[in-house]
Amino acid sequence: MFLITIFLSLQAKAQKDDTFENLWFALEHPKEVFTLDLTFSTDYTPEQFEQIGIFDSLTSLYLGNGKLAGLTKLPDSFSNLKHLKELKIIGAPELDWEQVFLQLQQFKNLEKLTISGNNFEVLPSTFPTAIPLSYLDISDNRFETFPMAVLEFKQLAYLDMENNGLNALPNEISKLQNLTILKLGGYTANNLTQLPKSFGQLNNLKELHLGENKLERLPTSFSKLSNLEILILSSNKLSELPKGFGNLKNLKELYLGANQFTYLPKDIVDLERLEILWVPENNLKELPKDLGDLTSLKKASFIKNELETLPQSIAKLTKVEEFFFYDNPITINQPKWLVEWLDKYYIYYTF
Repeated sequence: MFLITIFLSLQAKAQKDDTFENLWFALEHPKEVFTLDLTFSTDYTPEQFEQIGIFDSLTSLYLGNGKLAGLTKLPDSFSNLKHLKELKIIGAPELDWEQVFLQLQQFKNLEKLTISGNNFEVLPSTFPTAIPLSYLDISDNRFETFPMAVLEFKQLAYLDMENNGLNALPNEISKLQNLTILKLGGYTANNLTQLPKSFGQLNNLKELHLGENKLERLPTSFSKLSNLEILILSSNKLSELPKGFGNLKNLKELYLGANQFTYLPKDIVDLERLEILWVPENNLKELPKDLGDLTSLKKASFIKNELETLPQSIAKLTKVEEFFFYDNPITINQPKWLVEWLDKYYIYYTF
């Protein structure tokens, strides 16, 4: 009785959100399956996998590590999934990708494609550039050179190329005018030393990840990215920000940790919407005297710098929740006004 109850509960959940995580169960209800997530599932047989094309209403298919190891081809019935809008195939480097991409050329409704962790160095010539992709994740591969086929997706809004070892971006990347999220960082990240001069033409960007690269400077055009809300530049070799950086009026989160900054530009205080300013592990000797003009600031970190004092204007910050500045000379003797400010607003801080 207990097992029957569990089974009925699983069935009710699957029917409720149209998502199935067990292939054997999905095969019993093929017309009800709109999302099939086999990312972590291993409890199905090769014979069951061969029937995957039976789900003619499927819009989202997630195939992940585990069962895909050693797989060289997808079932012939895969070509029947013409209603797919989202496809993830992660960790299947031995697949015949030329054949897979050939099949995908017929998937005219496909909008989101994730093919991370497949050891790509280049994209095969059959890569389906005619499908209407708005989301492409090709992270955790081996693209040292930017795959130019990506530029064919003029409607692309999301591009993830983290953890590839990428050496450079082409000037033509500015063609991707609809990009709102661009990820080029990660843990093992890439090897970018500079950005193309045209980078500032990506003026619809809202989120930009460039951490864990080798950037030494940013192009002047960078300050034209006026729609940016999240900017990650941690763990590079930057010592200054480009002229006009204060023009990024929509910026809410700025991460500059583990670089080589000795100062921050004065116009950083013009970032009136900035809520997070994260600048640990640099060589900052002082902060802009008008830092207190960042009235939206909620979290800040200046850990492990060379600050001997903090500008008294920060006492105007009334929204701050966390303020970190230990491992600086100032921590030896905190001025009275600073302690009073931290206590007045119950700010979580560390000396």
